[in-house]
Amino acid sequence: MAFDEAIAACLRDTTPAALIALGHIDDPRAVVLLLQCVRFRDWRVRLMAVRSLAGHDDPVAVAAVERSSKEDCSLPVRVEAALAVFRRDRARGKTLLTSMLAHPHVTPSLSALINGALRGET
Repeated sequence: MAFDEAIAACLRDTTPAALIALGHIDDPRAVVLLLQCVRFRDWRVRLMAVRSLAGHDDPVAVAAVERSSKEDCSLPVRVEAALAVFRRDRARGKTLLTSMLAHPHVTPSLSALINGALRGET
């Protein structure tokens, strides 16, 4: 399968495996596809897209992850994005993660994930 065909297949297939694969492809077209997935209706697709974008150093990818940490309507997606920001910039990520601990819909598992990151366990 040619690279272009593989990219096209990933665009049609929003499974976690396809989105993870896009995170490992060092090609600007992969970032473009992931950026489209960040706006997908299903929060699970957005979460995997954010996770994969976090592996790219492209400034547009970095900005999309940062934006998701503040604007996504799903708290798990925002937490995933904030964790990525935290790995890139501890101070800014700490501010984002700490503010999420006070969110009225934070679950015990999200709280544990956030606290673990802040303690350096992730």
